[in-house]
Order: sequence, then C-alpha cells, then structure tokens
Amino acid sequence: MAKAAAAGIPADKTDKKGKKKKKKGKTKRNIALGVLAFFALFIWYGFQPLYGTIHVGICRTYAELQLRYPSTMKLTMMDQYQDAIRLYYTFTGPFGESRSSLIECTFTTDPATGQIVASAVKIDQAIATEEQLAAFNATIPIIIKHEPDLVIPAPFSGDLNDLKR
Repeated sequence: MAKAAAAGIPADKTDKKGKKKKKKGKTKRNIALGVLAFFALFIWYGFQPLYGTIHVGICRTYAELQLRYPSTMKLTMMDQYQDAIRLYYTFTGPFGESRSSLIECTFTTDPATGQIVASAVKIDQAIATEEQLAAFNATIPIIIKHEPDLVIPAPFSGDLNDLKR
C-alpha cells in the first residue's frame, strides 16, 4: 500500500469498478422487477370476472327467490337489451336433476321516487303477476343496499361445449 500511495496510484481502484458493477446490477434488477410487476398486474386483471349492471343483480335475485335451492344456480349466458335483460341459468332441482331455465326482466324508473322498478318478469314463459311484482319492487332498495352478485359469464363463443357446467 505504501508503494501505491507513493506512486500516486489510488489504492481503491477496485472499489470504483465494484460500485459501477453494483449500480448496473441494481438498475437491471429494478427494470426486471418493474417488468415482472407489470406482467403480474396484467395477469391478475385478466383473471378478474366480468360484472354486469345492477339490473343483472336484481333480476338474478328474483330468479334465486323462485328456486328451492338457490345456491345451485349458475348463470350460463346473459343477453342485455335496451330495457330488458335475459339470464340463462342452470340449477339443481328437488330430485337432484340438472335443469336449465330462462328469466327475462324488464325495468323502468318510478317517476315518483326515481327508484328502479321491475315492470315485467317472465320465467320460462310464466309471467309474474302484479301482486308478485309489487311485493318484489318493495324490496329492490334493500337488494341494492346489500350489493347483489353482479358476476356474469363470459360471452358465448358459439361452441356448445362452452355451455356445459
């Protein structure tokens, strides 16, 4: 060390190279972590389910209220029109059979209160009566307050195997 100091050569030349290598290594690591975080976020977002409007949740709740075993209900397809929503679903019947059904709900807004109101509900061509609709419309604010399930299935691709449960 004494000879290096006397010759005017800095003794910590390796430290400068080491610091440069460490700085390059940290930069590469930070870039790799940023790219990895981006791909992780992209994949996480891709696995999130599709969500429908509050009308889907209200219509789904009505269908669940009509089933004996609502926990077995699975949506297979959804169609949305201007003021109507169609939900195709499967469920397990009281004897263990797997059945499929269709519910079509038509919604309007009550001019007096401004609340969403079901104006017509049809399950497999059976139209709900005015008394049933009046009783259900009274519960719609409570349904909205308790946030119904809004998850909808992926759009139909045209392959009938996609409709399997």
